[in-house]
Amino acid sequence: TNRRIKSPFCGLVTSIENDEAVIEVKGRIQVGDELEVYSPQGRGRVRVLRLSDKQGREAQILHPGSGIARLKADNILQSFSLLCQSRNWDV
Repeated sequence: TNRRIKSPFCGLVTSIENDEAVIEVKGRIQVGDELEVYSPQGRGRVRVLRLSDKQGREAQILHPGSGIARLKADNILQSFSLLCQSRNWDV
């Protein structure tokens, strides 16, 4: 039988500043990724439009250990949201 393993955790939204989410990077995130969002108000999806590292430099990819970064998405994010990769793997 096939099982679905879903949504590896990749970040936590700590605050919102100037329409961008300030996040703690916990997994790989890339511009163009579709992320599942688990917020205090519910669940949704966003697409990553722009990333910048903790020095404010634009980045295409952020990896675990990147620390604090900024993320601009195609939809509004809320503080305390969990970000997960929106991929499914057959096992």
